[in-house]
This record gives sequence, C-alpha cells and structure tokens, in this order.
Amino acid sequence: MVGRSTVKQRPTPARESTIKDLAQTPTSLPTSSTSAMSTSVDTSQALATNDGSSEFGEIDNLIQRYLASTQYKTALFWADKRLALCRRNGSQPSFVDMARFIKVLAAAGEWTRLMAYCDRHELIMKHMLFSYFYVNGLYRKKLFMDILKLKLGTVVDRSHDLIFSVMPHMVQLSKPKSSIPSSEEVAALDKMSEDMQIEAGLLLLLGKAYLMTQNRRAAFSCLQGAVCKDDSCIEAFELIQKYRLYSKQRFEELIERSGDKNSMVVALRNYYFSQGSKNASLPMLLLGTFLSDFLNSDSSVNEALTTDLSILTARAAHLYQTGDLQGAYNITNEILDEAGMFQDCLLIHIATLVQLRKFESLFILAHQLVDSQPDNEVSWYTVGCYYYSIGQLGAAKNFLNKCTSMNCTFGEGWLAFGHALTAESEHEQAMNCYLRLPCKI
Repeated sequence: MVGRSTVKQRPTPARESTIKDLAQTPTSLPTSSTSAMSTSVDTSQALATNDGSSEFGEIDNLIQRYLASTQYKTALFWADKRLALCRRNGSQPSFVDMARFIKVLAAAGEWTRLMAYCDRHELIMKHMLFSYFYVNGLYRKKLFMDILKLKLGTVVDRSHDLIFSVMPHMVQLSKPKSSIPSSEEVAALDKMSEDMQIEAGLLLLLGKAYLMTQNRRAAFSCLQGAVCKDDSCIEAFELIQKYRLYSKQRFEELIERSGDKNSMVVALRNYYFSQGSKNASLPMLLLGTFLSDFLNSDSSVNEALTTDLSILTARAAHLYQTGDLQGAYNITNEILDEAGMFQDCLLIHIATLVQLRKFESLFILAHQLVDSQPDNEVSWYTVGCYYYSIGQLGAAKNFLNKCTSMNCTFGEGWLAFGHALTAESEHEQAMNCYLRLPCKI
C-alpha cells in the first residue's frame, strides 16, 4: 500500500468541518465548473466541447467510447491525460475529477492502483463514493479483514439503526492533513452516488465481507440494509436466501413487502423468486396484480420469461429440492448447452450428475472447469464430487479440502467434504464440516 502524503489544502470556508458534516446531502448542485486558469486561447478551445459544457468534453467522450467498447487500456490512457491536465498551473484535481478517474480505474480492473491512489490522497473517508470503490478493491483482492478494519460509520447513512449498530465508528481526532471537498463538490459526489446506488452497493460489499469472516449477524444487518436501499439488488436477496439469514417465511414476507408492486422491475424480481417456492399460493401473492394481469393478457410474455436462464435455474432448483432429479437435470443440461458455463446453475447440474450417477459427464465437466476456471472453488468441488462418486475417497477429501480452503463460506463444499469423511468413518471431522454449513440465526 502506498504511504500517505500531505496534500496542499484548497481554500475552504473558515469553519471547523468534520467528515460527518460532509456526509449530509446538499440541497443544490454547483452551477459552474469553469476553471479560472490563464491558458492560451488555442489550448482553451482544444479543451472545450462544442457547447462549452465541459472543458474536457472531447476527452470524456473518448473515455466513454473506449469503456463502452471494453478497450480499457486506451480508456485509462486518456483518463490519465485528463487527470494530468487538471494539474495545470500548480492546481490540483477536484474531488469530482478524482472520482471520475477512479471509476475508470475500476472499470479497467486496476484495483491495486485504485487503492494506492485513494490511500495517497486520503480519499477513503472523504465521501461514500470513494469508500465504495476502495472497499470494492479490497474485496477483489480478498482482503476481507482489511475491509472490516475500516471505520466507515460516518460515511454510511445512520438512519438504519440495525446497519449502523455493526458499523465501526470513526472519531475525528485532528484536522485532516489533506483538503476536504467543498459543498459544491459534495453535491456533485452525492449526485453521482445517488445515480449509482452507491450506498446499497457499499452495504452489499460489507455484507459479503462479513460472510467471508463468519460474522453472520453483521452480514445480515448489512444485507438487510442493502435491500432496503435498493429493492432491485438481486445479489443481496440471494445471499440472504442462500445463507439462511432469514427463515423461509420471513424471506417470503421480505420479498412481498419490498418495493412497489406496480413496478415492472419489482414484479419481475418477485416472479423470479416465486419459481423456487414450494408454496403453491406464493407465486400469485408475490406477483401482485400488475404482472399477473400482464402475464394473463399476453401468453407470449410468459413464454418469453420461461426462456430466461435465471428463471430456468430457479425452476431446476425447485425440481431438485422436490426430488425430480431427471427434470432438474434436463433443465440444467439445456442451459449449459445453450449458454456454456452458466455459473448460477452449475451447482445444481453437478448435484444431479452425482445423484443420477452420470460419472462420465461429471468427469468431462470437471476437466472443463479446471481448465477454464482454475481459481474457482466450484471447479475443484466438481473434481472432488467425481472422486467421491466413484469411491476414491482419499482423492475426494483432498479436492474438497482444497475448494473449502479457497472459499470458507462454500456450503456445498463443506457438505460434500463431510459426506466423504463420514464414508471413511471419520465422524468427528465430518461433524466439524457440517457445523460450517449456513444455518438460521
């Protein structure tokens, strides 16, 4: 990590400011971003767009174009040039300019450089937007404990007591060494955060980090906050469901009361979760009148939704849970034939191959996964399941141990590991594996 350095302060109002004050949303956006630097007429014209709305408009358009076409190296090249031009005549880039640069770094996957930049300019506690990208970088690098050491209590909304009760507090003990955002910059950063639903994203990352460190209660609190802030955040709902952070009944109640039933987005979300329900009355309850009427009025809509891979996967999971192994296998096999290695249905497909004793297919799938995704715990889990299925328990234990070491929250891996140990009468070790499975609070 790059060491912290002192940055020259920009003129700020003569008052004592704290980071807590900066977390409040201003009521208006800045009306002008024109720089007062003395540059030549030719340079000013080159940096201005046709409508004069931004002095870096031409470069911004280039960056957006290359990001859209996934040419991240070129996009980052122009983002570097834009940031360098912000330092003309000894000035410093604004916090908005820094935020735009960090967004390009994130899109390009330059997480190490992103974290170093945030740390050197002491951006982490300046605004929630910077906190989100920094935490995202730590999560991508699997530095989960470093995430939980950050004192993010003042950059997250305190209105949700359940969330804030598990968030570390930060006390401002001294005047910050670097400059702080002006009210106009805070307003612009708030607008960017609102457009990107940054707060929900930050709570989601914190919830995932808490899960990786086995702190289920804190994870539950953060994920609950994420779905309250963004009722279309499917990943947060799925984590709550997968790790049994809610009972089945409470989860169904959460889905039912979250969001506007007259919204197409919420209705489609509810339709997705209704596919895995064993309660026959639940699907219509979750759908509400909006999507129910929509589906009944046009059969082609219902037919189209049945081709969606996520909905097909949910149906396959439901069939597997109800004992229809062949039906679940038919769906997952069709998905993999159509979409390749669709990650969401892999675990169900592997389970059906084991139960149906399709050893040859399991062997081929294991080789394909190890070749294409060696860093994915599911790949080694598949290998372990193959050896378990053919009775080579020693090899099965080795590979299942490897997959659970790669991801300590991988419940399917712990379950299979426990079965392999049980088959060799290692009951005490098997119980240790079973105790690692997700359980209800």
